[in-house]
Amino acid sequence: MRGGRRQREVLGIGSFFGSTVEESTNSQAPAVEIQGLSRATAIAAGPDHVCAITEDAGVYCLGENNAGQLGNYAVTRSYVPIAVPALGNGVLAVAAGAQHSCAAVGRKIRCWGSNDSGRLGAGYTDVSATPLAVEGRLREPLHLPLAGA
Repeated sequence: MRGGRRQREVLGIGSFFGSTVEESTNSQAPAVEIQGLSRATAIAAGPDHVCAITEDAGVYCLGENNAGQLGNYAVTRSYVPIAVPALGNGVLAVAAGAQHSCAAVGRKIRCWGSNDSGRLGAGYTDVSATPLAVEGRLREPLHLPLAGA
């Protein structure tokens, strides 16, 4: 991730989440628990937002949301994790880009946020604040190892 105040805030360093943790002088900052996201099994971080899969296989995102990259039907930032309601449960993987996010649900990929150059794979270039089905399907179901396995 790029450096800068906003990125430190998204990671929970500084005052973004009311934390008093200061940035470390080395390249690794201390781990900080994000309230409301203590049961995450996987995370994905873009430059200004973070998404996580929870134990119930749902997705929660927080951070900047100017292009709808949090997937909650809005374009306002959130300092606390908010659900991506259109995905439901059963998410296998999540990815975060500059201003967009994607998730694998079974054999389908769904993406949301900025759609410059058609990056959401929906066949057009409009921004979407809700997950859209990527055209096509995975040939095989996506199987990922479970955390700790």
